[in-house]
Amino acid sequence: MSSVFDTGPIKHKVVFAAQDVRYDRRSALTFGIALNNIYNPFPSPNPGVSVDGAGPALPLTKIDSNSLSIADTLSVVNDRVALTVGVRHQRMHQDNYGLNTGILTDTENNSKTSPAVGLVVKPIENVTLYANYIEALTQVTPAPVGTANAGQGFAPVVTQQKEVGVKVNWWGTLGTTFAAYDITSPSVFTNPVNNVYGPLGLQRNRGVEFTVFGEPAKGIRVLAGFSLIDGRLETTVDPTTTGKKAPAVPDYEGSAGVDIDIPGMPGLTVSPLAVFVGDSYDDPRNTQRVPAYVRADLGASHTFANMWSGKPIVVRGRIVNLFGANYLTNVPGAGGGLSIGAPRAYMVSTTFNF
Repeated sequence: MSSVFDTGPIKHKVVFAAQDVRYDRRSALTFGIALNNIYNPFPSPNPGVSVDGAGPALPLTKIDSNSLSIADTLSVVNDRVALTVGVRHQRMHQDNYGLNTGILTDTENNSKTSPAVGLVVKPIENVTLYANYIEALTQVTPAPVGTANAGQGFAPVVTQQKEVGVKVNWWGTLGTTFAAYDITSPSVFTNPVNNVYGPLGLQRNRGVEFTVFGEPAKGIRVLAGFSLIDGRLETTVDPTTTGKKAPAVPDYEGSAGVDIDIPGMPGLTVSPLAVFVGDSYDDPRNTQRVPAYVRADLGASHTFANMWSGKPIVVRGRIVNLFGANYLTNVPGAGGGLSIGAPRAYMVSTTFNF
């Protein structure tokens, strides 16, 4: 819901928003664990999988999250200067259930009233400068299997984000953005002394990112972005991990894609894409390095008219991991660990309009 009005030379756009999200996580399976070593692998039996009994799946986590927010964007000088000030109240209620039992173990509640501030300045017509600050509540996943407090839930934690940037419109056909950001949030890991998992420290991610988008030439559209990231464990319970690189945060990441309309073949577009991710670590002590990788995808689409109705039909095809690159990716979250990168895959879809 929004309202627009003026107070003298100042224009106001007031927005009021309400949101309610409910999340119910259940499981009907119990997975076994097979230990191995990625640096010196050896054959091991497949981990067992068992059904937790007849009937419906057992609950693991139930979350009720809602928020109310109001913001006012004040603009002057023909909208060349705009200041947004707002406030948001968030509430999270979380029920946690025992692993493989479905019995309620604990309930966590947290609420936060936080500010949001943003400033946009257009010194010249094609250049926009901006800065913003925001806070938010973030869910913490329950302690994973293998920890001393497996299945324990935690109250939501508060994250803070600051960002400054500039956006430039070049010749009306190409746009670029350059931004710097600073994000702090409680870091979640397992205490090596007592094997207890939880939000036990503070993580800070700082970085810069560059994006380019637009149509530099007729029939050629580009979208590319690149980020340099410095993720650090600012405080921890283990002196050997304080100041180390945060697990699952790569040194850099980005992608570059282009859509090319094929001349002489109306409706046919080819879309190559490259994805690149830098080195990262799998553990807070930075002893297990995950190598950088590059993956290439190739897509194509053909749009043509339905011979009976004249409405468009779109046929799309994509090859993921075109060259069959072998790579590992970090798995963020409670369980952590590594995952084998997606193999070469072929996908086809069609869209009909009636």
